[in-house]
Amino acid sequence: MVSPEDYPRLLQTAVSIAEKAAPLIVDAFHSRSRQSDSLAAAADIKVATKGGNPVDLVTATDMAVEQLIFSELRSNFPDHAFVGEETMAQSTDSSCGLSDRPTWIVDPIDGTTNFVHGLPFVAICIGLTVNKTAVLGVVFNPILGDLYTGIAGQGSFWNGKQLPLFDPPRPLESLAEALVISEYGSDRSASVLSSKVETIHRIMAAPSRGFRSFGSAAINMCFVARGSCDLYWEAGIHIWDICAASVIVREAGGAVLNWTRQDAQPSAPSRLAGCSPQVLQEQFDPLARSVLVVRCMGDSNQGLDALVESVRGRLGPLPEMSRD
Repeated sequence: MVSPEDYPRLLQTAVSIAEKAAPLIVDAFHSRSRQSDSLAAAADIKVATKGGNPVDLVTATDMAVEQLIFSELRSNFPDHAFVGEETMAQSTDSSCGLSDRPTWIVDPIDGTTNFVHGLPFVAICIGLTVNKTAVLGVVFNPILGDLYTGIAGQGSFWNGKQLPLFDPPRPLESLAEALVISEYGSDRSASVLSSKVETIHRIMAAPSRGFRSFGSAAINMCFVARGSCDLYWEAGIHIWDICAASVIVREAGGAVLNWTRQDAQPSAPSRLAGCSPQVLQEQFDPLARSVLVVRCMGDSNQGLDALVESVRGRLGPLPEMSRD
């Protein structure tokens, strides 16, 4: 087993592995623009779809990056368990098999559609869970050189600068002051899409200050951790999209929640331990396929409970979907 004293060493190993995998993404990302105007012309892109869904993309680069990361992780931690997006996509078992064992959760390219279209919002995500709780995370955008890291109880950082970037964080008294983030996701069935569009409409009509969609759950969450955006919500995401970033947000003083309240007390150490807002005592279920993220609102996080209640009151019904 691993202990909190091991986390800095494990994080540094994860960072080194992400940096080793980065050239695969960078070279493929830039090769298209050098060789052809066609989105899929470069040999390293090779776009395919998952389950025939034309908006759920996977590339040869996704597969190569995941293979490299898992090879390195297994070499360093042979007794640990491993869950990866592309591995799960090819598995006949719909359960990710999260257990109490130390488990590495990997998304080789979060933001594959951005990657295919040449948008630089892509990220390598490497998270570690212990006793089913995320304890460290690496989110690395190799195109822009943005490295986000976090360790439970030890803070989170962007390129070595502690998060959040704004100190003290500005107050956030209502949705009227909030820059919000969400995504439409890859499930475009009528009921799911309708629920998501209605939710966006209700939150924008609250009113809220503005709406953004960056095409990567991990990057969305890191923008909230920075304090650059105020809140993010999404349904239909997977544990590999959010595991690493959930540590980064919480260690930046923010809240990572599900759409509905989970009452159990979190078991991981955190900067938030002992904080007064009720929502900060909620257990986050990373397998539940929903997320609601709110930035740090100051040392006391005054007003956080009311803001979360306001947002939850405007979220549409959670679409039925299988757990990870």
